[in-house]
Amino acid sequence: MKEDDDDIQDYVDSRQKALGKEYNYEREMRNRTIEEVAKAVHSFKAFEKDTMDSFVAYIRGLKR
Repeated sequence: MKEDDDDIQDYVDSRQKALGKEYNYEREMRNRTIEEVAKAVHSFKAFEKDTMDSFVAYIRGLKR
């Protein structure tokens, strides 16, 4: 039979892995959304090309 401490550690380890996967998923979704916004902004005709490129570079810099 396992010690109680081992059971607790197994729980903590599995919980940390689950939280890590959740964090990675959220980060991936965030980065995809930022890239989608950057592509949309790049197609805007509101400003000169250099200005729009600067906006896109700033938006892409928000990725984690």
